[in-house]
Amino acid sequence: MKINLILCILTYQIMGQIVIPLQQRCLCSDISEKSQCELINCYWDEACSENKCENRKQDKCYGECSWSNGTCTDYIFKCSDYSTQKSCDQQTNCGWASSQQCILFNSCQGFFVSEPEQCYSKGQNQCEPSAIQADGQYQCVQKVNVECGKLKSKTICNNSQQSNSVQCGWKQSTNECLAKLNFDICENAKDWQEMCDTYACIWSNGTCQSRDCGSFTIQETCKFIPNYQYTEITVCIWTDDKCQSVQSIDELPQEQCFENTNGGSMWINDGCTSCQGYTQILNIIMMVLIFTLLE
Repeated sequence: MKINLILCILTYQIMGQIVIPLQQRCLCSDISEKSQCELINCYWDEACSENKCENRKQDKCYGECSWSNGTCTDYIFKCSDYSTQKSCDQQTNCGWASSQQCILFNSCQGFFVSEPEQCYSKGQNQCEPSAIQADGQYQCVQKVNVECGKLKSKTICNNSQQSNSVQCGWKQSTNECLAKLNFDICENAKDWQEMCDTYACIWSNGTCQSRDCGSFTIQETCKFIPNYQYTEITVCIWTDDKCQSVQSIDELPQEQCFENTNGGSMWINDGCTSCQGYTQILNIIMMVLIFTLLE
């Protein structure tokens, strides 16, 4: 049994990673092209670096960064920074109070919004709008768990929950609100098209099916397929005028190496190579597992 398991581990490594964990990324400092740098959310300014405020020059120090004492530092926004109700309502943990000020969330009842849908984002989805409108504003109230099947409004349904762990969702084909349960693979969505993830799955013949590389018919979309939980990707390759799955990263040509692995591999020494930082960690884990099994 131990020998068989060891062979499985070694075979998986030798044959290459057909499936790549989404956390696998090349180092920003190893990237030399702007498009590749921005693809993996690194920061580009003549060179690629980690997307941190401390790496930004003064003319690029804005947004979530602030220039102070000759350096760019992280800026932590405060609710009081927002002077209008519109800008305040767009912040999840802020709300427009009756005092005409933007304040930090403390309870749903302390907030009034111009659009009822804005209540749903308050307190990280703890609130919903009241039915009473005062002075053109809706007061937010604590969200109450409901029975999804009793809701008749698409907007209310999609922002409601049946319990702390079960959300509601609107099924367009039957115009009904249902509880979203166990949607961890495409096949579980069955005939519920709204729950059929358009990247991981494909809707065909009235049912939700797992997508494969062959479902992409043009080269621009033939890159990779995420799983339903968005924790890993299956790599595709465009060859012979069609999209196919790869058996090894080595199959990828230079122009598809970086993008088709979602920034997990780079073209090094005339070959597509998994980024070294992650590969070294994986090798260490493999060796530890092997030695443990041999004991």
